[in-house]
Amino acid sequence: MQENNLIKYEGGVVQKVSSAISITNKLLAIAEPKLIPCRKKDKWGFCTPDKKLMIEFLFDDADIYCEGFARVKKNGKWGFVDMKGNFAAECIYEESSGVEEGFAKVKLNGKWGFLNIKGNIEIECLYDECGYFRNGLAKVSQNGKEGLINKDGKIVLKCIYDTVINWSYDDTDCAPIELQGKWGACDKTGSIVIPFLYDKISLFKKGLAAIKLNDKWGIIDEKGNVVTDLILDDEPISPCDIDNYTTHHVNGKYGFFNKGKLIIPNLYDFSWGFNEDGLADVRLNGKTGYIDKTGKVVVPIIFDGFFILREELTSVTLKNKDGFINRRGEFVIPNIYEDTKSFSEGLAPVKISNKWGFIDKGGKWVIPNIYDYLDEFSDGLAVAGINKKYGFIDKTGNRAIPNIYDIASSFSNGLAPIRINGKYGLINKKRRNSTSLPL
Repeated sequence: MQENNLIKYEGGVVQKVSSAISITNKLLAIAEPKLIPCRKKDKWGFCTPDKKLMIEFLFDDADIYCEGFARVKKNGKWGFVDMKGNFAAECIYEESSGVEEGFAKVKLNGKWGFLNIKGNIEIECLYDECGYFRNGLAKVSQNGKEGLINKDGKIVLKCIYDTVINWSYDDTDCAPIELQGKWGACDKTGSIVIPFLYDKISLFKKGLAAIKLNDKWGIIDEKGNVVTDLILDDEPISPCDIDNYTTHHVNGKYGFFNKGKLIIPNLYDFSWGFNEDGLADVRLNGKTGYIDKTGKVVVPIIFDGFFILREELTSVTLKNKDGFINRRGEFVIPNIYEDTKSFSEGLAPVKISNKWGFIDKGGKWVIPNIYDYLDEFSDGLAVAGINKKYGFIDKTGNRAIPNIYDIASSFSNGLAPIRINGKYGLINKKRRNSTSLPL
């Protein structure tokens, strides 16, 4: 099975980028109908996705909108504008970031602080470095030491710690911190709730975190109680996976704990953990299958590889040929293909005789295998490549957009990223450019 090496845009995020190209972050602005940075000659402004100019070409550089505001650069300095182009903060800062939780990082006179651009209230630029606000707190550093401040600029945790890992999850009250080579944790008031006992503490998730001591790993809760003893060889793959199932590794084999209790013995060579369908991929003796949360093998461990379950079918490889199985591990479409991808919108790309086409869930050819490259359907269209040029086809196989692009990625919300003549941009389904973006 072949992975897609082109960029993959989904839900506002460029999921995959070829190692041969670099995509500007400005492409991320297409997730919803709002303003997008656009350029005319050497000046930047903002337009709608259908290329209607809304803010004039006044700036030396411009970034995407975050929480209703965008960074802009003028005369070598950064500031912020609102959706109407009005300055929320003048261009006086040496560096800046996007807005998160209403605040942007800004650098002035070589020091970092924060700007609440909604009220234009500044947290004084006093710090050598700073992170983004997470759950009302931000990491800051002074003289090589780290601490935490709140949105009023008050110090919650003094800058005396070697490392502070700010919150990434909303469902936890603890942040891991390091002091003199040992790790503990503080709560959102800055109080130390777990003493500095461990060689490492991971981020807490759903009230649990992985801990390391003397080259062994275990799991603790937010009160510091050990829920899984220090017997694991490696850091658990996600301290708290789907429904509290934790992948563990002992003596070179993988199994599963649930809230500290051994549920599935460490029998397997590897596993990524349970997915939202309640199944976990497991590998044993070079083969792959699925188990459920009782440890029962529901898809035989006989396959050389497979994709994730989509639309009730999974693409698998067996004896160097690909086919599709259901969630019971039964072949629905025989393994006769050289390569396959997942089903999407009822169709799946498959490769035979070194060419790609589409089949339905009955294994019937819907679009003949005449293409050098195909991606899965999205928004009713699929990327199709012939002779190293890319366009789009519909579900009847009609060429909806000609093969004129050097690279193309799937449509999302009516727009698709493309590259042509060395330039990146976005097109809609009528092949009208929504914006043109340079590298």
